[in-house]
Amino acid sequence: MFDQFIFMDYIRIIVLILFSACIISTDIKLKKIYNKDIILMSVVGFIFFLFGLNFDLLPSLLTNFSLALLFGIFLWKINIWSAGDGKLFAACSLYLPYKMYLPFFSSQLIVINVFILAFLFWLVPMIFKTKRHEKIDSFKLSFAPKNIINLSLVLFGAFYFIWQGVYLLGLGLYSGSFLISLAISLITFAVLRKLLTSKVTYVFLILALARPFFDPSFASFETLLTLVLTMSALLFAGTVGNLSMYISYSEKKLSDMGVGDIPIGVLAKGKNKIDDFGLFMGKEFKNKEKILKTGFTLDDIAKAKKIRNIDGFIVKKTISFAPLLCIATFVTILLGTDILLYLASLIYDGWFYG
Repeated sequence: MFDQFIFMDYIRIIVLILFSACIISTDIKLKKIYNKDIILMSVVGFIFFLFGLNFDLLPSLLTNFSLALLFGIFLWKINIWSAGDGKLFAACSLYLPYKMYLPFFSSQLIVINVFILAFLFWLVPMIFKTKRHEKIDSFKLSFAPKNIINLSLVLFGAFYFIWQGVYLLGLGLYSGSFLISLAISLITFAVLRKLLTSKVTYVFLILALARPFFDPSFASFETLLTLVLTMSALLFAGTVGNLSMYISYSEKKLSDMGVGDIPIGVLAKGKNKIDDFGLFMGKEFKNKEKILKTGFTLDDIAKAKKIRNIDGFIVKKTISFAPLLCIATFVTILLGTDILLYLASLIYDGWFYG
C-alpha cells in the first residue's frame, strides 16, 4: 500500500496524527469535541490536499466530505454517536490517500472499520462478564429457525441484487461494496418487517427465486461458500449483539455520577428495585428528554444529589467514538479497505493460491 503513496500523503498522515492526538485527548478528558478543532482540522486537511496538485480528484474529495457529513449527521440523529463524532468523521474523510478518492464515497470504509473495531472492543467483556444462561439465551435467539430462514432469503436474493446495483454505481472501493450492500439489505429487511410483519418473508422469497434467472453462477462453489461464511458471521454477530444488552448498563452511586452520564433507571432507596428514570424523575427534571439523549450536566447532578429517596442511577455505557474514528481512519489508510475484507482476501489467497 505504501509504495502507492506520494510525498503529500505522508505529510497529510502526520497532520492527521497531530489533530487526532489533540481531539482524542479532549474527548477523553472532557467528553467533548470542540467545533473549532473540527473546523481547523477540516480547513488544514483541505489545504494540504490542494498542495498535492491532484485537482482532478477535487470533485471526489468534496463529494466524499459532503456524504460523510450527511451520513455522520444521520448516525447522530439515530443516536449511534454524538454530533461531534459525526463532524469528526467528515473531517477524517479529508485525509485519505489521493488514490482512495477514485470512488465517490470511499469514506464509507472508515465507518465500516469503526464498527468492526467497536465490535472487537466489546467482544471480550461480552464473553467474560456475562452469565452462562445469558449466553445460551442469546444463542437461541440468534439461531432461531425463523431467523435463519429469513437471513438465508435476504442473502441469497435481495443482497445479490443490491450488491450488483451498488457495484455498478461505484459506491465501494475495489470490493468494498460487499459490506455496504449487506448493511443496506439488512436495513431494508428490518424496515419491511415492521411494515409487512410476517409477509416480508414472501417478498424476499420471490427475490431469492428470481436470482437464478439473473445470476448464472448462483450455484457455484464460490457463491455458496460466500453465502455460508456470511451467514455464519451474521449469526455470530447476532448472538454477540443480543449478548451485549447484558453489559450495556452499569450501576452508579450519586457520588460517582459524571457529566454526560445517560440515566436509564433509578436506584430507589429501600426498595431494592430499579425504577424507570422518565417515570420516577419526571417531576424533578423537566428536561428529562434532553437528559436521556445527551446525559446529565453538572446542574442536573447537583439537583439529583438533593433528592433523598434515591441511591443512584442505572447508567448507559457508551463507547467514545473519537479514538475509534481516528484509529479506523489510520487502518483504512493502511489497508485501503475494511478489516474484514482484508482478512478474507488473505484467507482466500492463501487457500486458493497458497
